[in-house]
Amino acid sequence: MIAALQVSRCVVFYDFLRIEAFVYLNPAAPAEDIALRVVFDGPAAPPQTCRCIRRHDNGACEMALEALIDRAQFPAAGRLVVCAPGSELVKPLAAVCAEAQAANRRDALTWDCLRPAIAAMAAEGRRPRLLDLGGRRRSDTGYTDDLAMCDVTVFDILPAAGVDVVGDAHELSRHFPPGHFDLVMCNSVFEHLLMPWKAVLELNRVLRTGGLCYIHTHQTIGLHDMPCDFWRYSDTAWHGLFNRRTGFEIVTARMSYFTHVVTAAWGPGYAGAEASGGFEASGVLARRIGPSALAWEVGLGEVMPDAYPR
Repeated sequence: MIAALQVSRCVVFYDFLRIEAFVYLNPAAPAEDIALRVVFDGPAAPPQTCRCIRRHDNGACEMALEALIDRAQFPAAGRLVVCAPGSELVKPLAAVCAEAQAANRRDALTWDCLRPAIAAMAAEGRRPRLLDLGGRRRSDTGYTDDLAMCDVTVFDILPAAGVDVVGDAHELSRHFPPGHFDLVMCNSVFEHLLMPWKAVLELNRVLRTGGLCYIHTHQTIGLHDMPCDFWRYSDTAWHGLFNRRTGFEIVTARMSYFTHVVTAAWGPGYAGAEASGGFEASGVLARRIGPSALAWEVGLGEVMPDAYPR
């Protein structure tokens, strides 16, 4: 009898679907007695295979299902069916996808990490000054509607609805006085900063001592907004930017959402490369501990005059 099903991965690559799951039986049964298949609304079942990857000491069978699918039907019209002696379990593919997303989430760092500081200042009768760096509405990355307890300044390199100040993140101190902000949030911007170390020094100048800075960017993701896509960050890379010499300490840094990396042209040197990957999201929460004595007196125009739209 099927005691439990735990989905670990659900990968879709073009019309190829791969599901990896742990199947727990009570009592334990041979792996060859377990079968996984996907069923879609309609008469024809897609070509598919199922195999046991390994049997674990706790009795779980780690299974892999591979199938060709119709993307127009996936996932709404599909179901995962698990068969074992004397029992059958059916789970909608939408639920399978959600379970795989949760398994690979790794406790993502979001702007919610600023909520305790916002609440603490509100309890003191203060409205925090928050800088939304690169907060122009794009790709649904605007969050300032949820920050009613703060005085929010949206800063972006391009003018747009909702942008309060137009300027370059490498030159924040030209726009704001020292220690002006209590909090900074920055979503999906740091990969587009040509000199992020300079931007961090600028953040130090406009953030008060004890203020918090939340940055979200990427560790593994496709190139975008070309030609202004420059960097990727692991969770340990943040130490090179936020440290005592730049006037910060890291509160926490995390990566989340595992992402596979597959070469477009397979060769013997890439055998097994499909199992490798990185993480879509990388985030850091850093606290300003004091001023920085460092400086990077290099203007953006000296390095790449056409880095950003005018």
